[in-house]
Amino acid sequence: MQALTRISVCLGALLALGACTSAPLRPALDGGLSEAGLQRMTGTDFDEVWLRPGTDLRAYQGVVLAPTSVTYREVDEGVRIHSPRLRVGEDAYPIPADQRERIEAAFEGRLSQALDQVAGLRRASGPGPGTVSLRAVLVDFVSKVPPQEVMTRVYVTSVGEATLIIELWDDERDELLLRAIDHERAGPPGSELIRANNVTSWAEIDRQMQRWGAQVRRLVEQLAATG
Repeated sequence: MQALTRISVCLGALLALGACTSAPLRPALDGGLSEAGLQRMTGTDFDEVWLRPGTDLRAYQGVVLAPTSVTYREVDEGVRIHSPRLRVGEDAYPIPADQRERIEAAFEGRLSQALDQVAGLRRASGPGPGTVSLRAVLVDFVSKVPPQEVMTRVYVTSVGEATLIIELWDDERDELLLRAIDHERAGPPGSELIRANNVTSWAEIDRQMQRWGAQVRRLVEQLAATG
């Protein structure tokens, strides 16, 4: 029993260590340099990561969140709903102004929370010597859910989608250090269907914002830990 207890403690310690450390970024085998002088990297859960060769984030003490922004896909009024029960897949719908304000606030809020939790870099209040700025935008944001007034019972695999682009800039030299891109659909895993309404749609969008925040935190920690 004592041996089993010791094994369990060791396994727990190893799991905890694994959860706190990140694998280093590695140059892609086919990675040349972009026009901006960045090299494509692997070892991250972003779709693409480009890093300036020689960048060592351990040389910086703080990280600043620059004002974020969201742009939306221009779509018409979408598809009329004729059936009381309809699975919506690739249809796109415009996002009302009040919902856009909520999306933009959640986007900046979740990124702010993520940067507050970064290990290895303090959160700085403003740019200056020894700081990097995180610039983040969501582009091509589009809804997959029909307007509430035309919905009866609609089931979807995704409530919306967008592409996240983040950049890290050296504040003192105004130099781009890193660019990362990730496209995601907000919704349940796999092809699971959920009933679309304002409550479920917002819950899935907020969860995706949290996932993006966690991805950003992990990427910054990778750089801060391994150079």
